[in-house]
Amino acid sequence: MLGLPIICSIQAIYTDFPRWCGDKVEKLNIFTTINLFYNGSIFVKEGLGYLLTFDKLADISTESDLCFRPLDPKLETKMYIIWKKHQQFTPVTALFMEELKSVLERE
Repeated sequence: MLGLPIICSIQAIYTDFPRWCGDKVEKLNIFTTINLFYNGSIFVKEGLGYLLTFDKLADISTESDLCFRPLDPKLETKMYIIWKKHQQFTPVTALFMEELKSVLERE
């Protein structure tokens, strides 16, 4: 990846990459940072760089212009979802939370 224009989150630069590649993180060519996967995918589709992101976010079907290649060695990051205690959810958000809990319980 050295020399490639990389698009990633700020969190990846300061938290994930140092765990993954140690002091070589300073040699990476970070082209730009993003907060949302979609925005980074537009940069990739325009040929501006390589987006480092989580698996399963991109449409990598045969109809897509994108592909996904896992890092080697593998980099794993814990994710958390948090919300305010006693939060009043909208009906759509409540359905999402129920589905999320169901999926997490199965895993």
